[in-house]
Amino acid sequence: MKRIRIIAVLAALITVVGTLVFVSNRPKDPGHLDVSKLFRAIQAYADTHPTNGLPLPATVSLDELIHRGLLQEADVSVFRGLDVQINLGADETRPADVLAQARLPDGVEIVALADGSVQPRRR
Repeated sequence: MKRIRIIAVLAALITVVGTLVFVSNRPKDPGHLDVSKLFRAIQAYADTHPTNGLPLPATVSLDELIHRGLLQEADVSVFRGLDVQINLGADETRPADVLAQARLPDGVEIVALADGSVQPRRR
């Protein structure tokens, strides 16, 4: 079940990437996203918390994954300058759960939901 959630998060992130590239005024080089490395980083992050005696937080940012050395900035450069949060407790059986969200510089958030949809929302 945990593996399915992570796969769902990754699928949502890929969709978010496509939306971000389409919606935002980014340079011609949209950046890079290494999905397999992102998947491994999320899995490693989730696996290390119980061993440290810490509860798993609800979300983790890409910046945190990079800071912990689980991911390189070049692996997710498509999100450069954006605040991206991954929901670690999302459940694919609850379609309205937010799997991941990215905040654009203009304040708009792009959210990927468990139902597979990607939606912009203003805070």
